[in-house]
Amino acid sequence: MASNRKEFWSRLQHSAEVLVASRDAEQLLGVRDGFRRYLDGLGRDPALAVRQAPAGPEPSSAWTHVETTLTAARREAERLRAATEDRAAFCVGTGEGLESLEIDGSSHDFVLCWVVIATDIGTAAGGSGPIEIPERFTQTLDVDGPVKVPGTRRRGGIIGSLTGGLASRREAFSLASFHALCSLFYGLVEPQRGPRRWPV
Repeated sequence: MASNRKEFWSRLQHSAEVLVASRDAEQLLGVRDGFRRYLDGLGRDPALAVRQAPAGPEPSSAWTHVETTLTAARREAERLRAATEDRAAFCVGTGEGLESLEIDGSSHDFVLCWVVIATDIGTAAGGSGPIEIPERFTQTLDVDGPVKVPGTRRRGGIIGSLTGGLASRREAFSLASFHALCSLFYGLVEPQRGPRRWPV
């Protein structure tokens, strides 16, 4: 394992290979944006390559709770890491889901995007900022029946719909990736001015 860690840091001096277990373009672009933001913030500029990797079965529904979503994303990242021959790569699993919280006796539902990154130096998860789904969309109405939350992938999905197009799924996955990287590298590297080598 020590040699794998050394290779990871050595390779990261020059390049960052990111394998994402997803076929979704917005997820892939969001992961790339999150990595670029983090690396730019460190003052480092390794060549960044984000590639689509074979993904597991499509989830049965995007409306799964956080534990289920994060478990599936972690399994995808670790499955990908075990399957790849590139031991210096970042292997990424993604997911979207609901978080339901009881507040003052009533249930409130939030939609979030999640990213799990598995590497030879560890595994970390990050999430986007939660957006609450308006209560009127999550309750059953006596007159009209259940109201579905508006939004399609083409129009930015639920995040695009709830924000009136001011935010997108791509931005949400970017933030989730950035947060996961902050956790992964915490205590190992710090933002700073001027060039500096990664630890080896």
